[in-house]
Amino acid sequence: MKKMLCLMVLVLGFPAVGAGGDGNVCRPVDATAYETDFLIGEDVCDGWDYCIPSTLTGTFVGTMMEYFSIAYEMFDVFGTGDPVNTYAGETRISTRHGDISSTGHGSFDYSGYMWTEIQLVKGGTGKYESATGRIVMYNLPNAPVQPIGGMITLTGFICTP
Repeated sequence: MKKMLCLMVLVLGFPAVGAGGDGNVCRPVDATAYETDFLIGEDVCDGWDYCIPSTLTGTFVGTMMEYFSIAYEMFDVFGTGDPVNTYAGETRISTRHGDISSTGHGSFDYSGYMWTEIQLVKGGTGKYESATGRIVMYNLPNAPVQPIGGMITLTGFICTP
């Protein structure tokens, strides 16, 4: 998993910590989210099909809400009897310093309840107004596999004015 994550970091081109080329200060993201629920339906998920509230520790202390809809489903591509989905959505992170908004896409493998997602930071409020950056989110399956209560790793960078 670390090799795959390192490859994603190289592909995404994470900047060095410090001043960005536009005068922004870029900092690494190293946070963990813990899922607290799994909600279904556009009426409870701000127009998205699904949403997952989580609590956060690490770089961000607060809460996170992921909203997403399935974009494409491939049936049994790995011979496991389970589908693989691609999805798109948005994430809102709330901290005592402000909120962070991002949009992203990912893929989900039902056979191991594993997924990986790339988020593009689109700004926010408070300290994160006009923020930019990239955040990679992924989970490792629980043992036994549980759809709720899993641990999500967030890594990447966020740049603020």
